[in-house]
Amino acid sequence: MRTTGSEISGIVCCSDEDPECSSRIHRSDEGLKCLIVNYFNRWRTSLLLNLPLNCGISDADYTHDFGGTSASTPKVAAVVALLLSENPNLTPAQVKSILRSTADDIGDAGFDDKTGYGRVNAYDTLAAVPNISVTVSPDIWLLDEMPLSDSEESGTYTVENDGNVTENFKIKAGDGAGGWQIGNDPGLDQFKVEVDKDDNGSYEIALTTTDQTLYTSIGVNETKNIGFRYSSPTQDTKGGGVDQGFVITITASTP
Repeated sequence: MRTTGSEISGIVCCSDEDPECSSRIHRSDEGLKCLIVNYFNRWRTSLLLNLPLNCGISDADYTHDFGGTSASTPKVAAVVALLLSENPNLTPAQVKSILRSTADDIGDAGFDDKTGYGRVNAYDTLAAVPNISVTVSPDIWLLDEMPLSDSEESGTYTVENDGNVTENFKIKAGDGAGGWQIGNDPGLDQFKVEVDKDDNGSYEIALTTTDQTLYTSIGVNETKNIGFRYSSPTQDTKGGGVDQGFVITITASTP
């Protein structure tokens, strides 16, 4: 694959018909560095033409004139399409890195000009797609009715990185459903929610509607225990019995 200009961004080379992909056919450019290879067996993976719907397949249904980089490059492009279907937010640099790191090393050990980083491996490539995910257990906090200028602490909540990469966590909260607003201190129609990052009684974060850093560099399957404290408004103009439920959101991202 080349850019439209003179700069070469990378070449997807085609190997010979050997399933072990031990060499390349003459159609690949010998004078240019190869990024990654994909073998093309002209019999088993050639194009089917005019395939009958309810009939057997004969030799006449195949073409043997489609090979070389014209055949191998679309295969690698298809693997890239699978990558992006799993994670549409991957950057070109991340896609290239995944292809390189999951390719089957062939030819000379490590990178070489003829086979690049190796033969593309669709299975390992998809397995390497970053999966960013966080779970919180339990996922609900039931607050009893409480008077103004009062506070209540939650139980322990467990936050887990259940993705497959190291993650950062951010946290925020929404306003009350019935018109109360969340703020740094309780006030007129304003409540406060604090976060105890280590579940030890030292509330370090006052939640707002803007994301704040909760944790950084949390490893795969690593967990953190947190707690919350709710402080009700000092004054209320919305009326008693109005639902003031709110949502706390924890999001994960890569460092």
